[in-house]
Amino acid sequence: VKLDFDFTESEDDDADDSVASDNLLYSNKMYLRLKMSMDKVKKYYSDFRNEMNKYEKITFRSTNSGDTYLYKNKVVLKVTVFSRALKIYMALNPKDFDSKYHLIDMSDVKKYENIPLMIRVSSDRSYKYLLEILESFVKKFKLSLKKDYQEIDYQKDLFSNSVEILKLLG
Repeated sequence: VKLDFDFTESEDDDADDSVASDNLLYSNKMYLRLKMSMDKVKKYYSDFRNEMNKYEKITFRSTNSGDTYLYKNKVVLKVTVFSRALKIYMALNPKDFDSKYHLIDMSDVKKYENIPLMIRVSSDRSYKYLLEILESFVKKFKLSLKKDYQEIDYQKDLFSNSVEILKLLG
């Protein structure tokens, strides 16, 4: 039995409908990384996003590299996803906190000079520490809670099956 596969693209293929097109594949790298991450990372992401959405004057934007949170049109917080952890960058000085938090000072990196504090969230303890640091963040920017906020379960949209991931990867 001879199997013959044609790997060339035909001219009548519509690039917009193709799941593996460059636009679709690269436009949601963050979302793909989140879908392929561990379940506990999805939980931390969902909980943290709900925590941030509780506050007024904080706007959310998702990019290829991660989620950014803006306050008065300035980036004050950024979330990136890796398979085993979240990395959260904040507009706080890491030297103001105790060493128990295991914070990393990213002020040397030009990309993170405005958001120099980085905390890696990969366990329940590190998530608890993140919430403690978030209290300082809220105090610094004098944020107030929204009156009519309802939590959203972002985690339910992030569970995927392997067939869906394979389609996205082509």
